[in-house]
Amino acid sequence: MPRARILPLRRGLAAVAEPRRPARDAQVEPERAAVLVAYLLHLVGSAGALPGLLALSLPNVVALVMNYVKRSRAGSLLESHHAWMIRTFWCALPWAVLGFVTTGVAVGWLILGLVWLWYVYRHVLGLIRLANGEPMPQ
Repeated sequence: MPRARILPLRRGLAAVAEPRRPARDAQVEPERAAVLVAYLLHLVGSAGALPGLLALSLPNVVALVMNYVKRSRAGSLLESHHAWMIRTFWCALPWAVLGFVTTGVAVGWLILGLVWLWYVYRHVLGLIRLANGEPMPQ
């Protein structure tokens, strides 16, 4: 059973809100599963990637292709998740390249570590919001 959320109100009182149940029909569920698989592929790719090659690992590339293919077929909620993953990939890529190029200097390893943390954070956040039936911000 899903847990209720506690919403803060003024004067220290709290209200309990029933969790939102996303509409699940026969057409939405396979698309939702595809978003979930894409998130998992991005995370597996980031876990198994060599430093500096984060965005070029095979699971990440497969997930990116899935995002581009499925984005147009998904509803607005799921489309926002695909767009989130695409933006995350393309924003991480130049920083990963910069980190890889500068690994001879200690700052390169720092850049790679920060890019990896940011990449994983965004995908875990997306998974949480997908589970709650919430869209990703544009």
